[in-house]
Amino acid sequence: MAVKKFIPQSENKVPAFAQNKAKPAEETWISMFKPDALKRAIVGRILTIMEDMNFKIVDAKVVHFKDDKKLLEQHYEEHLQKPFFPALANFMKSGPSLVFKMAGPPGSLARLRDMLGTSKPIPPGTIRAQFAQDATENCLHVSGNLKEAKEEVARFFPQKKA
Repeated sequence: MAVKKFIPQSENKVPAFAQNKAKPAEETWISMFKPDALKRAIVGRILTIMEDMNFKIVDAKVVHFKDDKKLLEQHYEEHLQKPFFPALANFMKSGPSLVFKMAGPPGSLARLRDMLGTSKPIPPGTIRAQFAQDATENCLHVSGNLKEAKEEVARFFPQKKA
C-alpha cells in the first residue's frame, strides 16, 4: 500500500489545468452585456455561443453606469461629441451591465467581432442580427481590437495591489 505524503495547506496548489486564467499566449478582451441583454434575459444564450467558440471567462463584474458617470465617459470617450451620445448614455444608465474579461487563442477577438457584427448596419447571421433591438440597444459590446482590449481590461479590471 502506497503511503500518501502529507501536503501542508500552504503548499496545496490548484493544478494549472483547473485554474481559469488567461495563458500568456492568449488574447484577452472585454465582452460587456448591455442593459437590454440583462432585461431580456438573453445573456446565457449569447454566452453559450461564445463558450461554444472555445472562449473562456477569466473574470466578471456588474457595472452600474448610472452610479459612475466617469467610467461611462471613459468607455465611450470616442463618442462623447457625437449626436447619438446622450441617447446612448441614457440607455447605458438604464440598468446594470455585465462585464466579462474573456480569453482565447490568437485570432479569437477578430473571430468574435466577425460573429458579433456591426451595430449599423446589422449584418444577417450575426449575434446582433439574432438579438439586437436596434443600433443602440444591441445587447453586447466587444473590444474593437487588441489595443482597445488592453485599455478596456485595465479600465474594468485594474490590477489589484496586495
